[in-house]
Amino acid sequence: MTRIALSTGVALEVQEFGSGPPVVLVPGGAMTHRVWDHQVAALQRRYRTLAVDLRGSGGSDKPPTGYSVDLFAADLAALIEALGLERPVVAGHGLGSHVALRLAATRPGLVAGLALASAAPWFVGERRDAAGGFPDDLWERMQGGAARNRAQADLDLIDEAFFHGELSEGMRLWSLGMAAEWPLAVFVQLAETLHDLDHRDALATIDVPVLLLHGRHDEKTRYDGAEYLLAHLPHARLVTLEGSAHCPHLEEPGAFTEALHGFLDEVTAAARAGLATAGAPR
Repeated sequence: MTRIALSTGVALEVQEFGSGPPVVLVPGGAMTHRVWDHQVAALQRRYRTLAVDLRGSGGSDKPPTGYSVDLFAADLAALIEALGLERPVVAGHGLGSHVALRLAATRPGLVAGLALASAAPWFVGERRDAAGGFPDDLWERMQGGAARNRAQADLDLIDEAFFHGELSEGMRLWSLGMAAEWPLAVFVQLAETLHDLDHRDALATIDVPVLLLHGRHDEKTRYDGAEYLLAHLPHARLVTLEGSAHCPHLEEPGAFTEALHGFLDEVTAAARAGLATAGAPR
């Protein structure tokens, strides 16, 4: 593990394995870099994998204030620049997919592609367009439960919304351990910004390949949101994980990683072809 000091004023914890084209892996809320363990183990043979803890979580800095998707995206851009990564693919899950979308929209040309797991065009509630994003009733129950008994609220969310199939006790405890690495104070500040988070106006500007990976049974970030993104992102495709809910990378790691690996191979091959074309004599 390495801590990288950034121009945004924080240091992020980064776990790095492998070599080759860079892939930056961004966890969701209540999760840390460890959530990408299966993917890193497989991808390290061909890719330089960098799994990140967002500010306020895991081993990264936890400043007293300053938590929003915009700041997370600024941190990610600063990390890419600090490490000299040349147009990495950014993979995000849940909250991390919102960070990846914001990064691609605000820093065009910085990334070569996006892989978005359990993504949505906005974060919370209903819109006229679709029932994407976090259901209002679940959001309110989660906020109220966390205020009364944060540990039980985390466990309830894991049991009710993260997984579709039978949940092993090991995975349950592992997920709870990651959630505990997010202070409640960070969640409270972040939650105040999420109701207004909406990517719809920027989707048409995201001019890179996008792989959407979504569990068919996701009731936390609903499947309709993935279909909306598929229709409104210029270069998107959707892979549906039929046996998963909100965490397909944990629930169906083999199928998820296979789809992600294929997408990375395509994006990096296209990038190499583009460089070769650009360098060819005219």
